[in-house]
Amino acid sequence: MAQFQAYYSDGQSAQERSVDVRVVDGHLVFNCEQQQFCHDVKSCILSPKIGTTPQFIQLPCGGLLTSSEHSVLKQAFNKTPFVDSVSDRLEKHWRFALLSVIFSLFIVVNFVKYGIPYFADQAATLVSSQILDDASHASLQLLKDDLLTDSEITLERQQQIAELFYQLPAVEAHSNSYRLHFYKGNELKANAFALPSGDIVLTDELVTNMPSNMHILAILAHEVGHVEQKHGLRNFFRQAGLFIVFSVLLGDIGDISGSLTGLPMALLQLDFSREFEYEADQYSVEVLQARDLSPKLLIESFQRLEEIHLHDEGTHEQTDSKSAHSANALEIFMTHPLTENRIKNIERLAAESQP
Repeated sequence: MAQFQAYYSDGQSAQERSVDVRVVDGHLVFNCEQQQFCHDVKSCILSPKIGTTPQFIQLPCGGLLTSSEHSVLKQAFNKTPFVDSVSDRLEKHWRFALLSVIFSLFIVVNFVKYGIPYFADQAATLVSSQILDDASHASLQLLKDDLLTDSEITLERQQQIAELFYQLPAVEAHSNSYRLHFYKGNELKANAFALPSGDIVLTDELVTNMPSNMHILAILAHEVGHVEQKHGLRNFFRQAGLFIVFSVLLGDIGDISGSLTGLPMALLQLDFSREFEYEADQYSVEVLQARDLSPKLLIESFQRLEEIHLHDEGTHEQTDSKSAHSANALEIFMTHPLTENRIKNIERLAAESQP
């Protein structure tokens, strides 16, 4: 029969009483204030051993025993010597602790970098078209209520652009899924965006400022790339995955919006967004080349959009090396890659596809 000294608290108050605990036939037996307690060891929870600090035994009745007699506790709870020795070594030697931290970080970083995108992309393929239509139509209606107004582009110009749009291979193959909309952007200004359902919106401000309809076609091919590669859904599931991972790591969902913990999550989301933009650019380049059109159309479209945005903001483009370096550093805070970087990527893609 083993015995150890402990302090007992009933869980109702902070008062502790010294008791002698006996281990009898797999039960913890002790007396406190003329009352006998008897609890099956299997129903009690022993806290992990951390150095020489006291261990706690959580009792089924809600009470708590505190004891520093680790050897007796180990025997009473049938702790495996091998497991305890490994635990002790990890606790006492900083090198093991450091290796554990590095290994944990390695697992988390790789899961965020590869695991979340993989599982999110797989999940995106499972969403039904009806759900996509309902969600996209609701989103478009909100935009129409708050930002978009009726287009002022002539019907003739709209038809010219629509003819080019519906000749795109993916649109032609899924003509029932794709719909082209023209609206005055107002606060959205010169813009184009695609919803997961296949609804694509062009603003008047973009149409009137593009050099030609072929430049608009290059932008439309980019937006179709977003739809074909399910970027909207993939982005949603990736963000959900990040939220779950950060919730598990932090143990406090409410803290995710905090400045210190929210920033890494936001930067990862922005990185995913820029990745999707590059993928859509590549899709547009491939479509243009398949139609014997130059990828320069896409480059010139982006350059023109940048000029418009700079003009709207009342700023002027800076081209010195110092400002370019600063802009590259700030790209991590942007949803879209820098125009300069997109142009370099498009030129590289075009060169690689040359025979």
